[in-house]
Amino acid sequence: MAVFDDTEWSFVKGAFETVDRDYGWGIDDFHHNITDGHVVHHLFSTSIPHYNLSAATAALRVGLQKEPASSMLYHKRDSHWFFFEIFQFYSKHWFFLRKDKLHGTPKNM
Repeated sequence: MAVFDDTEWSFVKGAFETVDRDYGWGIDDFHHNITDGHVVHHLFSTSIPHYNLSAATAALRVGLQKEPASSMLYHKRDSHWFFFEIFQFYSKHWFFLRKDKLHGTPKNM
């Protein structure tokens, strides 16, 4: 993820730092395509309704492919295995804590 200071940042740069995520399993449709149309949502949040996000995202991708330098702006990630990724992350980090591994906690915990 890029970090911009006040002289470099723009609304469009910030919008293109978001990522379209394809969750599959009907999750994208259930969330009104806000997940797989996230970049377009950030670029045109007040002018494109959720039911047009898929078509607008497809048009954006076609438009960016016409300009080779612009094709690097768009990011999409296949997140079909996000349940497993979330479990793996939290099982290694703070979510599943064992009482015997905590330090300085009250006795009644």
